Amino acid sequence: MGKKTLFVIIVAIIVIIAAVVILSASFPSTFSFGEKIAVIKLEGTISSSGSFLPVAQANPKTINGLLGKAEKDPTVRAVLLEINSPGGSPVASDEIAAKIESMNKTVVAYIGDVGASGAYWIASSSDKIVAHPLAITCSIGAFTTSADLSEFFEKIGFNYTTIKSGELKDIGSPFRPLAPKEKEILQKLIDQVQQEFIDKVKTNRGLSDYQVSKISDGRPCLGKEAVELGLADKTGTKEDAIVLIEEIENLKKPRIIEFSQEEDLFGAAFGASLTKAFYALGFGVGQGLKEPSNNIIS
Repeated sequence: MGKKTLFVIIVAIIVIIAAVVILSASFPSTFSFGEKIAVIKLEGTISSSGSFLPVAQANPKTINGLLGKAEKDPTVRAVLLEINSPGGSPVASDEIAAKIESMNKTVVAYIGDVGASGAYWIASSSDKIVAHPLAITCSIGAFTTSADLSEFFEKIGFNYTTIKSGELKDIGSPFRPLAPKEKEILQKLIDQVQQEFIDKVKTNRGLSDYQVSKISDGRPCLGKEAVELGLADKTGTKEDAIVLIEEIENLKKPRIIEFSQEEDLFGAAFGASLTKAFYALGFGVGQGLKEPSNNIIS
């Protein structure tokens, strides 16, 4: 064998080893022996639809698929749901919550930086909740927005014509102010989502009417206050949540394995930084009902 051929073989082996190391670091395997705690991350806005932006997004199909995978794995004793989400679509949130409620294994939610609104809806369906004392959580409720650009269009001389099949078909149009009747209809929708949210939390957390009355105005709270309000079981870190699972399941030194979907390289490289930027701007757009201008966000 010539020196040139040997050199090529060695270079090829090095490249293959490097590729395996990089891939294994990016997409950790869930295969291992012994009892495991499966970590599933719920990050970004909660929505059933995709996003053209490379930002973290929690999709029911993906999250429920990972939950189902953990449920079917006989070596997985429990699931740690690691939450970092400002909320999103009430429909998507309820779909994930329903899956968690049907799980035949212990699910403990850990709320890190933020687990508010729809993300708390999901957390409340778990067996236990551990929240970082400074985590932003609660925010139990829903809202929608409707832009009125009619005065702006009038100033710039922009004319428009709406042809519709019924009086309320263009409800929430940015070309005119909302009529009192339209505000009443949208408020009724929001109130219905709000009541469903409250009922779920009340049942899941075993709260009294008095406790519910203190959180029904949609206010955010810190993790330590959530414990005082009965919305979380204890404050702590992710490690504390793992210890809690070990105590519940009587586990000794279980393997902590992350269950995750594979990401494209572009999303993996830029997703985290852009997500943080949007959080800083208060970006919390969820998939809602009806037209895009009338999204209902929980």
